[in-house]
Amino acid sequence: MVSIGILSFANYPVICGTDERVFELSKHLVKHNANVSLIINITGEKPRLSSDFTLVDHFTTRFGVLSDLFFTIIQLLNLLKQGRLDIIQIELYNIKFSLFFLFLSKLFSNKTSIVIHDKRVGAKKPKDTYFIIPVLKLVNTIIFVDADLQHYVSTTFGQWISKKSILVQNSAKLPELEYDENIIRTKYGFKSSDFIITFVGSSLFGPNLKAIENIFHFSKKYRTHFEDKEIKFLILDSSYSGMTISDNITRIGYVEDIFEILHISDVGLAPMTPTFTGSHIKVLYYMASGTPVLTTEDGIKGIIGVKNKENVLLFNNFDDMLEKILLLYEDRNL
Repeated sequence: MVSIGILSFANYPVICGTDERVFELSKHLVKHNANVSLIINITGEKPRLSSDFTLVDHFTTRFGVLSDLFFTIIQLLNLLKQGRLDIIQIELYNIKFSLFFLFLSKLFSNKTSIVIHDKRVGAKKPKDTYFIIPVLKLVNTIIFVDADLQHYVSTTFGQWISKKSILVQNSAKLPELEYDENIIRTKYGFKSSDFIITFVGSSLFGPNLKAIENIFHFSKKYRTHFEDKEIKFLILDSSYSGMTISDNITRIGYVEDIFEILHISDVGLAPMTPTFTGSHIKVLYYMASGTPVLTTEDGIKGIIGVKNKENVLLFNNFDDMLEKILLLYEDRNL
């Protein structure tokens, strides 16, 4: 059996919607059939897993809080000492943090991997590029979510990278379940005629919090455009407690089945602003459920084969977002 430890530098579950990545990683690193018996998620909320995985342990941390950072280090060291982690996977957002945790991980585990989402490779500032080579040399495996990105990094930092790299696309699985739309709409306070625009994301994660704030601001700014229409916003915030309804916005907390919500959604919204993060898995959830996707360019970063007006509708600002919402509202077959 294989134990996989997941270590990330963002406040959301790394393996949420990326089951294939974990599966391919375990096969690549341990030459095993990937019967995963243990997953430790050291950041964000409780991850949603497919039936292939069992969650044995989980705890939450906020890397912006110093006390939480120390807590994470202690927890990580304990897990490593107990021999409960065979693989350490790091999402590469901050190159300096990655280097620090890689040194810790190397004390107890010789199987480490790192996931690269964009060309900045974790370097927020030009001087941070000095740390990139040591990090890439320390890990056993470099995981890329895009073939062009894999080529770019190998060309930029050395062809030796290609010898230890694998390509694993971000993905999300649709469960084989049947849903009763009327029951679900009633459960969350929606009428059958409501046009529901859904945003999925934990507010513990900075970019999601910004997106949620933008949704409230957008709804208030364009309120008059929605008064004679049954357009409702639904925010699924797994870090939120309870359920609140304000004007045309419903905000709910963690749900066991995200696809239950997406089944009643007319639009999946991802108003993400340019940030130093990885791919936004919410878009994969929207696409897997067949929900029309309305997103910014940043929302589809690291997701292969997505094109505007084919797989998604892109918008650039609030006015453009309003225009696209009304377009989808008027023609629900788009």
